[in-house]
Amino acid sequence: LQYVFVGPLHLVHIQVLTILLCTVISKLKDIGWKLLYIHTNRNDLMYWGLDYPPLTAYHSFLFGKLAQYFNVSWVELYKSRGFEGTDLKLFMRFTVLISDVLVFFTSCYAYSKSLPSHMHLLFLFILLYPGNILIDHGHFQFNCVSLGLYIWTCTLLHWNYDIAAAVFFVFSLSFKQMELYHAPAIFCYLLGKCLYSPLKKGLIKFFSLAFVVCFTFGLTWYPFITDIEQFGAVISRIFPFNRGLYEDKVANIWCSLSVFIKWKEIVSIQNMVCICAACTLICILPGCITLLTNPTVENFNRCSLMSSLSFFLFSYHVHEKSILIPAVYEFHVLPVTILQQIFIVRLC
Repeated sequence: LQYVFVGPLHLVHIQVLTILLCTVISKLKDIGWKLLYIHTNRNDLMYWGLDYPPLTAYHSFLFGKLAQYFNVSWVELYKSRGFEGTDLKLFMRFTVLISDVLVFFTSCYAYSKSLPSHMHLLFLFILLYPGNILIDHGHFQFNCVSLGLYIWTCTLLHWNYDIAAAVFFVFSLSFKQMELYHAPAIFCYLLGKCLYSPLKKGLIKFFSLAFVVCFTFGLTWYPFITDIEQFGAVISRIFPFNRGLYEDKVANIWCSLSVFIKWKEIVSIQNMVCICAACTLICILPGCITLLTNPTVENFNRCSLMSSLSFFLFSYHVHEKSILIPAVYEFHVLPVTILQQIFIVRLC
């Protein structure tokens, strides 16, 4: 219990998320939840189809029900397509603000409180980061939720609440698959702490972490793992290899080199996936080994930044908004003086 009950605010977050999950899952059974990731006449995946993990689906479902309460035409099947009313835009902006306040703001505040007093300015820097504001409040993709859940993870790890941190990271990963960028650092840090603890304590922590991770994944993914075909549909949607090496114009290695080497023409998708995986693994391996053998908070911060940047630069099917993951995490690593300069330059 000492690993789970980490204080009123953190406990409230876990309880609320669990209650919402159970409520939404029970409701989804009544609306054909098995079709959320399958293309049908009533679920046209070509028109902004769901291509994120289940927690995003639950989040969208809750706000969809709220929108239905205010104005049915906002979410009416087929007829709502292309609707751009002022009241709907206002509602959409409020959905981002609500998500920001409940998840992102609280996580940033908690993280800033875990730092020395002279570093509290980080709270303001993270909240006012232009990239996050422009994307979330203009494109409504709610990256603030997955990023906020991950910042909660980092905060809890800094406070040595590893079990609670594992719960929040599973939620983060179940909201946006891009959080896989941070998974190697999380895995190596927690495994390293288990390995370098006394045998009995290390085994207890290892099996506790394994149980909590499996249980949280099982709870979050429950509607979609009871059917193999349905689970396969989910995986194919959240890992769309057929979409290509990268999305539009992305400042990563493959897009930059495509000026000289036409990857899509000379390398098959299967081979390109293997090449990307190998390059990414080579880049993150030194940081992961260092973290595994010396699991300190400083090494964790460095490895997280290295891992997220490596995935952005070398992994397969990189979207331009993926840069938010290493960009936001740089606030945890760089000194405030450097952050001030970066922030001013980007704002200009």
